[in-house]
Amino acid sequence: MNSSHNLPTHSTEPTIQTGQNVGVKKGKLIVVEGTDGSGKTVQTHLLVEKLLREGYQVQTTDFPQYGKSFFANMIERYLKGEFGWPQELRNHLKKNPLPKEKNHTSDMPENNRIENVESRPDEVSPYLTSILYAGDRWEAKNQMHKWLDEGNIIISNRYVCSNMAHQGAKIRDVKERKKFFEWIEELEYKVYAIPRANLTIYLHVPIEISQELIKTKVKDAQGFKSEIDLHEEDIGYLKRVQNIYTDLANGDSSWFTIECSKNNQIISKEEIAEEVWNTVSKILS
Repeated sequence: MNSSHNLPTHSTEPTIQTGQNVGVKKGKLIVVEGTDGSGKTVQTHLLVEKLLREGYQVQTTDFPQYGKSFFANMIERYLKGEFGWPQELRNHLKKNPLPKEKNHTSDMPENNRIENVESRPDEVSPYLTSILYAGDRWEAKNQMHKWLDEGNIIISNRYVCSNMAHQGAKIRDVKERKKFFEWIEELEYKVYAIPRANLTIYLHVPIEISQELIKTKVKDAQGFKSEIDLHEEDIGYLKRVQNIYTDLANGDSSWFTIECSKNNQIISKEEIAEEVWNTVSKILS
């Protein structure tokens, strides 16, 4: 478990001097990132429990906010292929068709059913898709700023960099991907004005191991496989996502990478949690 970055050992955040929270130390936003199967949800939960035991005021966010926001509802529709399917998933389904009884969803338009992959709409641009994910965070923006102004520690399971990694992995050209990342930065932080993370913890698990940790595939009531489920089966796509996460971590001093495996075996969640806490405690002291 390691990182190439040295985290600050003291707070650099100002003390709030206006409003009803006069003299309250501004809170922190800590993000937990990683590919699917890396243990983000478990480590987020363990970190929140530890912070509460230590007496901190803690709030949590989990993106996308399924069932809670307008944009998250749109994301669910997108993931079910309602607005078009990426070409790589078309190719996957041509080679690996699902059983017809698993494909049918009576409330879905005929040309959008999985068995009719040839007639599905063209690939959705990662730029357009990213607006949905960014909009979901925008809907949480006011609450997050309020929590921070009140001195809360916010722990977020996924954040802006999930958008960069998962959508950026669809852009093969390096220069075009860089332009895309710059556009994401402008959209999320300038246009939508969401808070920046004080610390991003990247849980690194080799794809081969993380795949074994994904025990079940999420299906809707009719057994429909969503886009993200199919992405989880696309090793090439997942490796591109992981490479982007690694590049982002190496290029930003506010990131800390935790190696969650040793000798091709996942280490215990307790060991990972200890390393997470050692990292977080440095920016809280």
